[in-house]
Amino acid sequence: MPDRLCFVLIPSGTVQDVGGVRVDFDALYRAVFAPALEEANLAPVRARGGTGSVHRPEAIEGLVLAEFAIVDLAVADTSVFYQLGVRAGLRRGAVLTCPAAATFPHRPPAEPLRYAVDAAGQPEAVEQDRRDLVRRLEASGARSTETTLLEAVERPPIPAVDHAVTDEFRERVRYSSRWKEKLRDARQAGALEALRAAAAELDLATAESGVVIDLLLSYRALGAWGEVIALTKTMAPTLAQSTLVQEQLALAFNRAGQQARALQVLQSVLSRRGPSSETCAILGRVYKDQWEAARKSGDESLAKGRLEAAIDAYLQGFEADWRDAYPGINAAMLMEAADPPDARQASIISLAVYAAERNLRAARGDYWDHATLLEAAVLSKDRKRAEAALQKALASVREPWEPDTTARNLRIIREARLARGEAFRWADDIQTQLEQHASHPLRFPRPSS
Repeated sequence: MPDRLCFVLIPSGTVQDVGGVRVDFDALYRAVFAPALEEANLAPVRARGGTGSVHRPEAIEGLVLAEFAIVDLAVADTSVFYQLGVRAGLRRGAVLTCPAAATFPHRPPAEPLRYAVDAAGQPEAVEQDRRDLVRRLEASGARSTETTLLEAVERPPIPAVDHAVTDEFRERVRYSSRWKEKLRDARQAGALEALRAAAAELDLATAESGVVIDLLLSYRALGAWGEVIALTKTMAPTLAQSTLVQEQLALAFNRAGQQARALQVLQSVLSRRGPSSETCAILGRVYKDQWEAARKSGDESLAKGRLEAAIDAYLQGFEADWRDAYPGINAAMLMEAADPPDARQASIISLAVYAAERNLRAARGDYWDHATLLEAAVLSKDRKRAEAALQKALASVREPWEPDTTARNLRIIREARLARGEAFRWADDIQTQLEQHASHPLRFPRPSS
């Protein structure tokens, strides 16, 4: 099945435009649009209710998330221009269509593809219009590089650091308080069955996106990787193909032992969106797991290659967004395991510490920033700073897997140093405290609702 989505915003039923031209859009969709999308290897997602549905949540998601879009101008009302404005603001285009005889009081933003219909509104030149639409769709695949009016007038705001989009999702997104509390209580109790019961109550194809994403992250919090994978198959296609969901799907595939599929998902995200701190950090985690597995099996050549790949992936993520210290400190941590240790390590540690401290000063820091300062102190053999960072990190834990991840990193540092004849028992004590904290879910602060 195609993994590229095309959101189709056209009227439903038979519509008469301002010039009196009738169009049977359901017949046009079946005869021209659907075959063209299939030939272009695109998965169609047609908005329920046509162009007038633009303010429904699923229509907003389609406009924002779909890589391709078709917008018809037969009914050129304010909703249509709103749709085009959303796409333009995202620097994503849309293929415009209209009846051959259509006229407009103002020039459209781009020349529309004109299709032929007879007096009854039925498509007349089916094969020609289909071929023309395929060519338009293929030409629209590249993301626009033109500067939009919004960008020319005012620089866009600095986006949130990637991992905060998922880690702070519940605090950032407003949706039904009933569902938010239900999912929160299930997570707090570690009750996987309660989450499954909640999912059974939802129509996942049409449910509010905030609820579906919170359910996904709740499964992640409990380590229910099979449920994460299954959920992505049943949610609305536009939401399932979003970068946030695809990253979580890759993480789930990796944790479920399906690393080849995890890499496939991540490479698809990178090819569509380009490098980001979050995508590259998950990619680094996949390679890190493969490195540890190769080490355990005694395959030193494979282990060396996977270690280098993991370091490169984390560095690419850090370079994509210097404000996100997480991939930077992971790169520095793995450099400790290289033989000999990577000469770039000290510089990467300094940059990661600066990024973490800056986030904390700006009140946008979180557990990972405190964990960065902790790991940096251990790498720098600074016991006092490490113990101070530990207390702040434990106080900011949200999910049980967070301190477990940091403990695992400290174990990698400890093993690398033991192999060189070095030992720091105080760092072992810190690792033990993190592991103990991860094993007691009730210690975690209750998230705000």
